[in-house]
Amino acid sequence: MTSTQSVDETTTPASPYRFGFVLQQVLGWVGGTQALKRFVQDDHSVLATWNEITFVQAGGWVERLPLPRGARGAIRGALQTRQGLDAPAIPIGARRVAARYDALLFNMPGLCRAAPDLITRVPTVLVTDVTPRQLAEMEEYYGKLGGLQAGYNERKHRAYVRAYQRLRLVVSYSEWARDSLIADYGVPAEKVIVMPFSIDLDKWTAAPAGARAALLATPGALPRILFVGGDFTRKGGPQLLEWFLAHGQGRCELHVVTRTPPEASAAPGLHFHTDLETNDPRLIELYHDSHIFALPTLADCYSVAAIEAMATGLPVILTNVGGAGEIVTDGVDGYSIAPQDDAALAQRLDELISDPVRAIWMGEAARQTAERRFDARDFASALLGQMKALADERRAQLAGRASTR
Repeated sequence: MTSTQSVDETTTPASPYRFGFVLQQVLGWVGGTQALKRFVQDDHSVLATWNEITFVQAGGWVERLPLPRGARGAIRGALQTRQGLDAPAIPIGARRVAARYDALLFNMPGLCRAAPDLITRVPTVLVTDVTPRQLAEMEEYYGKLGGLQAGYNERKHRAYVRAYQRLRLVVSYSEWARDSLIADYGVPAEKVIVMPFSIDLDKWTAAPAGARAALLATPGALPRILFVGGDFTRKGGPQLLEWFLAHGQGRCELHVVTRTPPEASAAPGLHFHTDLETNDPRLIELYHDSHIFALPTLADCYSVAAIEAMATGLPVILTNVGGAGEIVTDGVDGYSIAPQDDAALAQRLDELISDPVRAIWMGEAARQTAERRFDARDFASALLGQMKALADERRAQLAGRASTR
C-alpha cells in the first residue's frame, strides 16, 4: 500500500467530528504527519481518517505510462486522493459508518484540485508553506518539483485560483506565503492565518543540561557544527564546506547529514551521514552532540531542520530566504544572514566557535523559542479548533435546513 487510510478507534461522543486528512508525504511532512496524528488521537471528540499521499505505487499502471515522472506522480497523487476520500464506509468496532466528513484538511493545493466537488460541499482547510507561484520562482533550485517547472502558466494559475477559492481557510506557515496567497491568488485576508510548522517536542528534546559543555571539556575535543539538508547544493552545503576546508579545520568538526554528498571530500574533522531518516533517534543524538547548527540555504519555503535544531537547544545560523527568514530572531536564538553571503556566514561561525558561552545561551533561547512557537501539540490543538468551528457552522446550517422542511 502506498496510500494508507486509517481511523482512530477511540472512545468518542455520540456525534464525533469526522475529519478527513489528506497529507502528501514529502518535504518534511513525514515527521509532520506523525506528530499531527499523535496529538489528534488525543482528542476523543474527533474521528480522523488519514490518507497519506506518496505519489507512487510500485508496479502500478500509472507508473508505466510514457509520461514525465512529475506527470505520473501528479496522476497517482490525484488517484490516491480520490480513492481515500471516496471510501464507502469507516469501521468503528463492529459497525461500519458512512465516510461523511464534517471537515477536510489538505497540505498541498494540487491535491485539492483532485476533489473539487467534495471541497465545495465540505468545509476544507489547507495547510501550506508556499504557493505554486513562489515555488515556480525557485525553479532554478528546486528543478521540476511538483511538475511546476517553466510550465507554470496562466492556465495553471487560474486553476489554482479556483482551488483556493473553494477553501474555507488557509493556514500558512509564514507571512511570506500568506502575502502571496492574498496578492497573487486573491484569497481574502480573513481566510488566511499564520501558524508556524511545529514538531513533537516530546521527541525533539533539549540536550541534557551541561552535556555540550562537558563534550568541549574532553581533552582534544572541538566544537561540532551540524548541517542537515537532503539537497546538499540547494541547502548551501558547498558554501559551508568551502568555509570549513579554508577556515574550520583544526578549530571545529563539521557533521553533514544529506542524501546527496559531494563526490570527493575528505578532511580531518569532516563527517558525512547519509543513512539518517526523519525522527531517527541517531539523528536526534547527533543534534544533542553538536554545538552549532548552520544552514546557509539558497532557496527554501521553510526549514524543519532549523526548528529541530532549536528544539534540541542549538543556536541556528540560517539564511533569510522564503519562510525560513521568519524562524530565527537575529542575535537572540541564532543569526539570520543573507543567502550566498560568505563573509556573514564566516563571521557568525567564528563568533560562536570562539565564544562557547554565547553559543550555549543562544541555544537555550532557541529551545525557549521552540516551546513558544513550534510545539506540535499547540499546533494540532489550534488546527482542530479551527476545523471544529467550521464543522459546527456547517452542522448548524444543515440543521436549519432540515427544520424548514
